[in-house]
Amino acid sequence: MGTFDILEKAIIKAKEKGVELNFDWRFEKGRIIDGTNYYAIIFRHDFLKAIWGEDVQFLQASPVHHHIGANCILWQWHAKQMLLAEEPLKYLEKNLDKDNWKKVSEH
Repeated sequence: MGTFDILEKAIIKAKEKGVELNFDWRFEKGRIIDGTNYYAIIFRHDFLKAIWGEDVQFLQASPVHHHIGANCILWQWHAKQMLLAEEPLKYLEKNLDKDNWKKVSEH
């Protein structure tokens, strides 16, 4: 999936959950047509909350160490992972529609 396709899918999902994005979001050379850099969109807190939610879940450190992990607010955890990713948009694409961890408990 190309950069525009990833952004379009994520923006549509965020808008469906009530995030107001008041700009012309057609994509061209790393920037939204109105001049907004797409990083300014994908790292907005309201955008991240709409994509991944505010649930708190226990995330395991590894399958082998199932008792080691931490309670994490999902959108914050994904935001950190995107910041660390070499290609944040590829991370967004991979994680847009699915849980990539084993849910141990919900609070």
